[in-house]
Amino acid sequence: MRINRLGRTGTLGGVLSFVLSMGTLASGANELIKKADYYASLYNWVEAGPLFAQAERLFADAGDKRNELYARLGRVRGRMETLNLPQTSLELAAILEDPIVQGDDRLKLQCLLVKGDIDHEIDPAAARKDWEEVQALAKKLGDKKWENRASGELGFIAFLDGDTGAAQKLVGTALMIAKFGGDTGAELRYMTAVGTGLVLAGYKQEAVPYLDGALQLAEKNPDTGFPFLTYWGKVKALSSLGQREEAEKLADIALNQARASGKKVKEAQMLVARGKLVMEADKDDEAIDLFQQSIVLSEAGGFRRLLAEAQLNLSEINRKRGDLAQAEQFGNAAFQSSQSAGDIYFLPSQLSNLAQLKVQRGQFAEAEGLYARATDVVEGVMVNVPSIQAKSALISAMSNIYVAHFTLALNQLKNPEKAFQILEGARGRTIADIIRSSPLKQSTQRSFEGAKAVEREISQLQILLPTVNKPSERTELLDRLFIAEQSLAQTPDHTNRLLKTKTQSQPVPLKTLQQSLKPDELVLEYVLNDPESTCLVVSRDQVKAVTLASRKEIENLVDGYLADIKSKKPVLETGKKLHELLLGELPRPLKQRLIVVPDGKLHLLPFDALVNPQGRYALEAHFITYSPSATVYHLLRTASLPGSTPFPYLGVGDVPYGKDLAKSQGGKPVQQAGITRGIYDLQNSPLNPLMASRDEILAAATIAGKKSVVLLNEEATESAFKSQPLEKYGVLHLAVHGISNPKMPDRAALVLLSDPSSNEDGLLQAREISGLNLSAKLVVLSACDTAVGRLQGQEGVANLARAFLFAGAKTVVATLWSVDDEFSVTLMKRFYRNLAAGQDKAAALRNAKRAILTEFGEKTVPYYWAGFSLIGQGDIAITKPRSSQARRATR
Repeated sequence: MRINRLGRTGTLGGVLSFVLSMGTLASGANELIKKADYYASLYNWVEAGPLFAQAERLFADAGDKRNELYARLGRVRGRMETLNLPQTSLELAAILEDPIVQGDDRLKLQCLLVKGDIDHEIDPAAARKDWEEVQALAKKLGDKKWENRASGELGFIAFLDGDTGAAQKLVGTALMIAKFGGDTGAELRYMTAVGTGLVLAGYKQEAVPYLDGALQLAEKNPDTGFPFLTYWGKVKALSSLGQREEAEKLADIALNQARASGKKVKEAQMLVARGKLVMEADKDDEAIDLFQQSIVLSEAGGFRRLLAEAQLNLSEINRKRGDLAQAEQFGNAAFQSSQSAGDIYFLPSQLSNLAQLKVQRGQFAEAEGLYARATDVVEGVMVNVPSIQAKSALISAMSNIYVAHFTLALNQLKNPEKAFQILEGARGRTIADIIRSSPLKQSTQRSFEGAKAVEREISQLQILLPTVNKPSERTELLDRLFIAEQSLAQTPDHTNRLLKTKTQSQPVPLKTLQQSLKPDELVLEYVLNDPESTCLVVSRDQVKAVTLASRKEIENLVDGYLADIKSKKPVLETGKKLHELLLGELPRPLKQRLIVVPDGKLHLLPFDALVNPQGRYALEAHFITYSPSATVYHLLRTASLPGSTPFPYLGVGDVPYGKDLAKSQGGKPVQQAGITRGIYDLQNSPLNPLMASRDEILAAATIAGKKSVVLLNEEATESAFKSQPLEKYGVLHLAVHGISNPKMPDRAALVLLSDPSSNEDGLLQAREISGLNLSAKLVVLSACDTAVGRLQGQEGVANLARAFLFAGAKTVVATLWSVDDEFSVTLMKRFYRNLAAGQDKAAALRNAKRAILTEFGEKTVPYYWAGFSLIGQGDIAITKPRSSQARRATR
């Protein structure tokens, strides 16, 4: 009995021991899962993967099937870069059908997260389905973190699908929510995505602060692990900026880290990045070795996107070496890899590469077909962009494809009409689409109210900026400002007018343009390229393509010429050289009226200050106006003109900047001589009063007539300007300070008086101007640098003048540099007198400049008169109203 008792006791003790051991196993496994989930939430799979693997073994020993599977899924995600991704995706699809998973939403969510990450690398369509399910399931579970992250991942997939507008919205919103929700992992991921997206769109300088911010965030939070994607984005940005040595150092660090941690996808990615760097340094043999290493890894792992990139680079190297057969083989392989990966955004570049190979082989018809396919894909992508900014970025990124297609049509196919159509399909595209949609302006104005709350937040932040001197506080405010701007871009109604134009827009046919030209008019459409540039010369009865010097030679001369002008130096010799390069080879005689469609840095060049062989400025023989494209010029000319507007003129000037400066900096502003109408930053900028602006505004108002309205001194607030019935004015004239911002053109602004009680910061910015509802025949921006901005390839230049064209203005007079206050008022008084005398807009401006040259003689260097340029419709006179004293507006 005693033995039996002992036996029973021993058996019971064994059971208890087993139960206790199972409890210990479960407890240990749960702790491991908790820690693994923490690292996984930071996207640190190097740390999370092994923890999931340990937990999986413990749960298996404990007989806990559910948690064993949960841990197994985490382990798979941690080892993702060592696996065959297509096979793993199929296995995960089978797991999703397991009854255990079907009955457990949390387990199902874990499986979908892992599958979504894997499918993102191999099949965007499948990944979209995964992340849509994640989003719905997270919403059902009340998991805000994964609901938001799913939106961000869907943004990545939208980008690959070519829907850049949706990508911007989804990723921007995900970043904003992550930042304010304390989701460090997602903030790092989406901040990196914003920076990398800017690099891919060609905005490398703007990308660097976001990538640096992501690197700093990773450094502050070491548990996030090594930020491979951020390093990759920074390497691409530095390479684009020509900082190859620094880019190589970062690439080597990331490549070594990827190899040490067994991250095969990241290793393949950094091999491509490193290969691109040595390729740019003309070390082709080394580049080939790196690309081939990446191909081996990508083929083994099923990394189709990286495979396509490596193959494309090998195609380019072989094309450069003259091995066209090998180049075409790699080019076709790259296209197939991109197509199978569903990367629509990158397909145009792949097709363009194949087209270039066909050109080199002399197979021009085949090349034409490939370029046509490439531009068709771009057009398809463009249908999905819902904002001005996204469409401009897309056209800018794809500009080289249009230029190469233009060159083929002109030089090889000998078809100038086709070449014109190709070029005009991209030139000034966004403005053309906006003009076509002008009947929708009223609905835009009403719908814009939906963005008011975010606009107020932006205004409040910008009111604070000039008062902050500590770099850390200023950085924080700028970060908040960026997030608010992203939020504004996400407001569905904010871009309502452009959303309505989701049809393929056709450029003006060449013959239609010719028929609309007057006998004395000539369109000069420039295309800057290397090794040679082109000017398409279009008149009523002739089209001629003239070959010009290389882009590099022309733009180097423009840089030197503009530097001399801004230094107030005579520019006769450089002016002669540029005249010879740009106008000297054109067919003679040149018409009196020249409509210049510029390209590249020609957007910044005053053609009327070029000097002919006889030493005379071009404006003495020609009326010179500018247009973003021939299509835009034609649309502005043929669009139904506004009738007689109730109010002829609204003028804004004599802004008491000293009052605002004293408020923001707690003291009295210092008055300075030689005042110009421009500032370049919001921090401690000297906003000196523009004393001559009052005379300028009143002189123009007196000529305009009794119904004219002026906002002067303390009435010149942003809120007072916006509260006017702007659509009822025929002429708007703003004589104020201006802010040029080529890096972030939406922040370029005209500086009025702030009105904190109305939540207006005094900065009438480009993004706000674009949403106004105007019918003005003429807008005069008598402020600095209003025609200066970011060059965006065939899209043109993003500046304040363009914003007013978006808003509905027919003509904008804008400035190419910091104009002198006293000379501005002299020029403007003459300009308005000429308008009142019945001269058309182009003639009125040209004759005002000639009068200054006549009055002040040779001492009047171009700095003082050539900075004003006329963009848009210049051949229409503004009817002279009955002259009477203007009235003052009341607030």
